[in-house]
Amino acid sequence: NAQMKGEEINRADLAASFQKSVVDVLVEHTMLAAKDYHMDKIAIAGGVASNGALREAMTRACEKRGYKCTAIVLAAGQGKRMHSKIQKQFLEIGGKPILYYSMECFQKSPLIQDIILVTGEDMISYCQSEIVEKYGFFKVQKIICGGEQRYHSVWNGLKETKAGYVYI
Repeated sequence: NAQMKGEEINRADLAASFQKSVVDVLVEHTMLAAKDYHMDKIAIAGGVASNGALREAMTRACEKRGYKCTAIVLAAGQGKRMHSKIQKQFLEIGGKPILYYSMECFQKSPLIQDIILVTGEDMISYCQSEIVEKYGFFKVQKIICGGEQRYHSVWNGLKETKAGYVYI
């Protein structure tokens, strides 16, 4: 309508309005589905989990309903595409393993109450001593074994959480 009137359209405002509308609908429908199907957990994962507006709105909606927020950190990958003998989550940047930086974000976040770390069976004790204890990640409630594929690892993490809202 604005273009028909010869007015300039502010694309940033249009994009922001569109995003807010989409986020509002996603959150509302998710909460209704959780209620209708008597769900006590909601997980947000993949690319959609990186949308800050969606995470913030979903967190507010979950807090309003008394849902606890848990982060599931997946660190069971083998990193075969990296062609490295060291799994990519344990490669160091700035003197610390890559996994440290993911864990630190959730440890410092006031939105997250608990962390579940999913790793390879042979790396559980290493992660306990060299990641969780060494860096003081006290929000870590469990370190569990991942699965054969990424979706198995996600499922293993979801089975361990008591939270109503889960970041993956």
